[in-house]
Amino acid sequence: MHTPPNPRAGALVTVFTLLAVAAFPACKDENVKPSSGAPDTSGPTPPPLEAGMAPGGGTGGEGGVMAQDAATDIIPELDRYVADMPIVDVQIPDVPIAPGLDVGPFPDVGPLDGENCDPRLHAAACPPGNFCVHVPGQRVYIGRCQAGDQCSPATPGSCPDPARPYCHLRGGATFCMAEGVLEEAEDCVDELEIPQPCEAGLLCNNSVCQAACDPAAEPTGCAAAWRCEDISAAIGGPRTGLCQPPACDWFTGRGCEAGEKCAYSIRNDGRVVGSCTALEGQGNAHAAPCSIGAGGGDNCANGLVCVGPPDGQRVCRHLCDTGGYQAPCPEAMRCVEALATRGGPVRGLGICITNQ
Repeated sequence: MHTPPNPRAGALVTVFTLLAVAAFPACKDENVKPSSGAPDTSGPTPPPLEAGMAPGGGTGGEGGVMAQDAATDIIPELDRYVADMPIVDVQIPDVPIAPGLDVGPFPDVGPLDGENCDPRLHAAACPPGNFCVHVPGQRVYIGRCQAGDQCSPATPGSCPDPARPYCHLRGGATFCMAEGVLEEAEDCVDELEIPQPCEAGLLCNNSVCQAACDPAAEPTGCAAAWRCEDISAAIGGPRTGLCQPPACDWFTGRGCEAGEKCAYSIRNDGRVVGSCTALEGQGNAHAAPCSIGAGGGDNCANGLVCVGPPDGQRVCRHLCDTGGYQAPCPEAMRCVEALATRGGPVRGLGICITNQ
């Protein structure tokens, strides 16, 4: 997950806006570099955020994580985006383009003869090895699955055509194509929500370009202290990894000890890292009431975050990754990038909302 560099690196104040969570005391997070990702614009766009400030009080110095006394509230208009709604069996209709509707000419988005899918679900929209492409002219939830080439970004020579030497990650599939020019932390999704190729050594996480790695190699190719998250199963088998920040996995809690949870935290240089904090028992489940501790941290289970309206009851919500590779949302929900820090939006990390 990435966040743009903070121009006031070293500041002892951390700011959260929108569905923000408390920042927690630091784990070991040395030599961390920034990483990032792009907002899901296929559904309702949340209104502008109110900025809030909270005093920092952490380890201080380069690489320290600033603690925050309480989570910033979400503004009232946003409550509908996280309200509990019944989970239903979602069926995607096979809707033809209305006759006589002037919606062309359409760009070439590839074959549209696969099974129905919802493009907003990204890698989870189709069976592994396939990418869900939106059907031009149709509603945002109408897509068709396309089979990938099954190339492996971690395997040199898996794209033998000299004209298409770059193995591109697109949803739950990989495709051989020409190398892109997009650099690390640059947006890599076009106006049709189709991931675009990055430059060599980078992959599009359905948000921004980030460093690729080889989960089977040693070293993996990630920066010092970063971990290589294996996403091979989500794309049907080709060996592929994405470099993730230290020191723990906020989706699973991996890297923390028993009785702790991992949460995303903001270092005093504005970078997003994983941080371990005490948790009693298993933690509260999705949609259960929750609270922020006096010293920072919440009582939601690993993979969840405590959010709520101003002066209202907070509840636990699922964290998710924008591409759907590590933590896709539960059925009938989708991931939106709705978290921000003083340095800007947190890219590649989101919260699950009802898919409507």
